[in-house]
Amino acid sequence: MGTITRAIANNLTTGHGAGKIVQVVHANPGTYSTTLTYNSTSLTPCAQLAITAKSLNSHFLIKWSAIHGRSGNGRSQLLFSKAYTAGNNNYADNNYLFYDHYGLYIGAADNIKHATSYSYYDSGSTLAVGATQTYYVFLGQIGSGATDEAVNQRLQIMEIAQ
Repeated sequence: MGTITRAIANNLTTGHGAGKIVQVVHANPGTYSTTLTYNSTSLTPCAQLAITAKSLNSHFLIKWSAIHGRSGNGRSQLLFSKAYTAGNNNYADNNYLFYDHYGLYIGAADNIKHATSYSYYDSGSTLAVGATQTYYVFLGQIGSGATDEAVNQRLQIMEIAQ
């Protein structure tokens, strides 16, 4: 590898400078609706998005926004994770980055729609350049007899150089 080629390669993998935005990826997942509880092993992500690292040992800012709705009284959980296996439950397995047991709470109402946004700063990943990480967002009711939904979803991941 020549001097110029080596310099370009080093700049692409390590030359971003700490705190600089390397890339932003986003998705607009479809409408999600579930009657499952937050600890069900049948619960599936309402949104997911993969990012391939362009810089070594970056941090990642994950932001999910949606119109979060619920029919019926009670609570809805919200959970961010960077792992998911069908048939397992991330909450029960203590496998999550961020969890809010009161992601949406209704004391006495039939139906609510609420514009919401959650962010999480993942400083614990140590990805090599070219490695891919998928982030997942889960909703699920606490209690029974209600439906949780997310419409107009947007999931965004920002890679930040370190």
